[in-house]
Amino acid sequence: MSKVALITVHGMGVTPSTYVDPLKAKLKHALGAPYANLMIEPVYYQDLLQQNEAALWKRVDEQSKVHYDDLRKFVLFGFGDAAGLESRKSEAGSVYEQAQQKIARALLNVYAQCGSDCHVIFLTQSLGCQVLSNYIYDGQKHRSGGQVDAGIWRDLEHTRAALGGLMEAAMLPFLRAETCMAWVSTGCNIPIFVAAHKIMNIKPIQRPNGSPTFKWLK
Repeated sequence: MSKVALITVHGMGVTPSTYVDPLKAKLKHALGAPYANLMIEPVYYQDLLQQNEAALWKRVDEQSKVHYDDLRKFVLFGFGDAAGLESRKSEAGSVYEQAQQKIARALLNVYAQCGSDCHVIFLTQSLGCQVLSNYIYDGQKHRSGGQVDAGIWRDLEHTRAALGGLMEAAMLPFLRAETCMAWVSTGCNIPIFVAAHKIMNIKPIQRPNGSPTFKWLK
């Protein structure tokens, strides 16, 4: 049974559901035999956004002639992801909530296959860093008894139903990423969203496992 799981979260822009395959191939080559003891669980949330963005672009492209098509598509399919995840996020069933459900399902799958003591490593790219940070931050706020305004931790009964009842109380520490031993983030976009705030108002996540051995490699 694997005791280490790598959970990946992709970034913004057009992303195939197979985005993790090249990473798997490289890790298998680099690790050799130990690769068999590593569980890799990808989180894919682009399907919540990409279809709507593609439909919008199709209407624009068919109904008018715009200049700088590549730049416009980059902004639409890239920054549109970030805006879409944050817009109306407190509503039940929001994209923000559905993206968090994807992370929860990945953790539940790891829990089922590796057990509650499995060490989790997160690998995130670009917008995926923000998505995961929000997930962990909300989970920590729920643990401390604070009011969570959006996402899966706002209403656990609703979330349990959405996840098929697979969210028992004993699983909650694992689902809050409290067995996370490391987070590797690349191209992290979080500074863009907090740069305009006063430093005293920026509240980062706490160490998920509460241990000084936790590493966040940026």
